[in-house]
Amino acid sequence: MEVVRRILSEFGETLQPVSDLTSPDFIWNTGSWTSWTGPSEYRGIDGFMQFFGEWIAAYDDWKQDVEEIVDAGDNRVVAITCQRGRLHDSPDSWVDLEAGFVYTIDDGLLVRGDVYGSRDEALKAVGLADG
Repeated sequence: MEVVRRILSEFGETLQPVSDLTSPDFIWNTGSWTSWTGPSEYRGIDGFMQFFGEWIAAYDDWKQDVEEIVDAGDNRVVAITCQRGRLHDSPDSWVDLEAGFVYTIDDGLLVRGDVYGSRDEALKAVGLADG
C-alpha cells in the first residue's frame, strides 16, 4: 500500500508519474471504465501521460484528492479519489468526479492501473463489495 500512497502523493504534487516506482511495462487500463471513449489501454509512462493529457485537456485547473486507500490483497490496492476541474473559459464551472482505481504492484513496482467510474465498481472488481 505504501507504494501506491507515495505514487498518489507525488503525482498529486507534480502531475507526473513516479518513474522509479513504475514498471517500464506499466499498463493503464481504461477498458474497465465505461465512460471513457478513448483507447482501452495505454502502455508505459508515455502512454499514461498521453491518457492524462487527453483527460485534463478540457480544464484550466484540475486536482485530485485521495479519499480512501484499501489493501485488496493479491498485490492489489484500491484507491478512491475525488477529481475536480474548472472548465476552460468558465471560471464558475467546476466538475467533480469520483473515481476508483485498482493498482497492481509487483516487486515494489506499479505494473497496472485499472480505472473505474466509482468506488463501488472498483471494490466489486477486487471482490470487496457485493454485485
